[in-house]
Amino acid sequence: MNFFIDGIRNYFNFSGRVCRLEYWMFILFVAIFLFITIFLDNILGINKNGKGGVFELLYSIFIIIPIISISFRRINDVGKSPLWLCVFFFPVIGQIWYIILMCEE
Repeated sequence: MNFFIDGIRNYFNFSGRVCRLEYWMFILFVAIFLFITIFLDNILGINKNGKGGVFELLYSIFIIIPIISISFRRINDVGKSPLWLCVFFFPVIGQIWYIILMCEE
């Protein structure tokens, strides 16, 4: 949980380095909280036609900048330029390459 709190605390910190463990634990907690918000939206009946609900939308808006900043810091730790994060936008192969980059020592 400390990894998640540290990631939120460094909301606008795009410089520095983040180790693999810290990055992946942050992503794990992001996913867990996302599933919780989806579950709450479904329980409260806010999720209409499978398009997402209010809690999911608010959480996604809140968490997007910390995800980008921790990705910048992780790519710096790998020794690559932050422009390498643009590879994520290429379909399928880009996402696979992004995961490989985030798994490097």
